[in-house]
Amino acid sequence: MSGNTGARASVGVDHAVEVPTGPEVISGSTRLKAGTAQKMLLGALSTAVMVRLGKTHGPFMVDMQASNVKLRDRAVRMVQRVTGCESGRATEALEAAGWSTKVAVVMVLGDHDADRARELLTRGGDSVRGALRQVHA
Repeated sequence: MSGNTGARASVGVDHAVEVPTGPEVISGSTRLKAGTAQKMLLGALSTAVMVRLGKTHGPFMVDMQASNVKLRDRAVRMVQRVTGCESGRATEALEAAGWSTKVAVVMVLGDHDADRARELLTRGGDSVRGALRQVHA
């Protein structure tokens, strides 16, 4: 990634990423506009990758393995927000899903058990949306 068009770093690579930001406000500084542009671009790129890999459902990051108390609390809230269910139902689904948020979401939205939710996720390209489409296909 470069802040200049035609940078040496762009030579010999398959995909050059060049974000010409122009001169910095403070002459000699290399971390203001260019650093901000780089951070924004990498954030957008990583978000697009997460969406493409099926790790999201709408605005929610649903591919989370809740491996400690803090993450389990977050997973319960996430399943509630995505599905509209109550806390108890979210916790039950997560426990049955081995604390896999994505599996629990498919369980609640599709009214399936954990095994069926996993099967639908596999058939649906590991995406909640794809899994739910399998039910109606």
